[in-house]
Amino acid sequence: MKYSFVIPTYNKKEPLVRTLEALNNLSGYSRDDVEAVVVDDGSTEEVFKIIKGVNRTYRLNYIYLQRCEDSCRSRTRNYGINAARGTFIIFIDDDIVVNSDYLQELARYFNVSHHLVIIGTRLNFPAHLLGSTDIKELRRTACQEANTDVLELRHPTFNRLSYNLAAYKYPWMMTFTSNLAVPRQLLLDIAGFDENFKKWGYEDLELGYRLHKTGVKFVLNPRIEAFHQAHPKAPTGENNLDYFLEKCQEIFKEIDYSTLHAVHALGTDDPSLLAVYRKYQGKIHTRATVELRQESDLENIKKRILELAKKKGSEIIVNDYCENTDLDVWVQMLEPENAVISYFPRSFHISGEKHVEFMKKVLFEKDKFSFR
Repeated sequence: MKYSFVIPTYNKKEPLVRTLEALNNLSGYSRDDVEAVVVDDGSTEEVFKIIKGVNRTYRLNYIYLQRCEDSCRSRTRNYGINAARGTFIIFIDDDIVVNSDYLQELARYFNVSHHLVIIGTRLNFPAHLLGSTDIKELRRTACQEANTDVLELRHPTFNRLSYNLAAYKYPWMMTFTSNLAVPRQLLLDIAGFDENFKKWGYEDLELGYRLHKTGVKFVLNPRIEAFHQAHPKAPTGENNLDYFLEKCQEIFKEIDYSTLHAVHALGTDDPSLLAVYRKYQGKIHTRATVELRQESDLENIKKRILELAKKKGSEIIVNDYCENTDLDVWVQMLEPENAVISYFPRSFHISGEKHVEFMKKVLFEKDKFSFR
């Protein structure tokens, strides 16, 4: 078994059916390569009766947990990790719909290295329109319009800072388990999620923090972006933020949480705050822009980037206008000691003017764009 989707659920059978149906469309893999581990956290609905037989091209493992005072998202996912048989665990929620090339896109990264945490984003989308819209076109339109109803809170961060997580000092802050792939053994090595986080909220960031401390590399794959079936939010655990800050106080001796939060959640234009997020903490002396507009130029572009990265204190802004090369993988595998590589897939990017509009919407609609 190569891939295990771990999907926690609770009284959300209709979105879950759409989530599981989408897995039937995954291309490039056999039934023995893929499984879905659905962990039911004590639903009062007859979930298994509804989903039984929905899997036609993959294996399904349904686990029912009795509801108790220890019930929480962390506990549910840990059951899924322990039951999974795949080399790689993919965390998605019971309201996430993935594209047919999802596993092929994961393979582009895992074929280069198994020692990765692969992060994907999501687009908020009305469930009744699923299947009738191409996700690339939807994303392109959402970026052109700076549509805060569709884009999630990490989009302005990546748009402003970089889609290259190798340039981030705190890449673990992007760890959302709505769309995340991790080698199973890495999760077992750190004993999975901390079940002291109640309900949900911050348990995934804390997991990301502990994974980061092991030295695993965090990467972002913009091509595994998924549909999120919009719904009202369930309440988070009341003390989860305090517990998160207590557990991660080592990092917050270095930088206060409010500053880290501001950069992460708002994609700030403040140069001093932008510098906070950079892995390279030296002074930037020069900036150079490199653009890939034709696939035939890929190797020359790579050579140009490597040459520029030798110069101490340089920032290389890479604009990628091609959608079918490995430049996104290649850039994130680089670790220049004295330079910053800011990578932007321009076909999926909010323009400068629209970015400002986007940020105004974020600032004035804080209820919509809370930290989570």
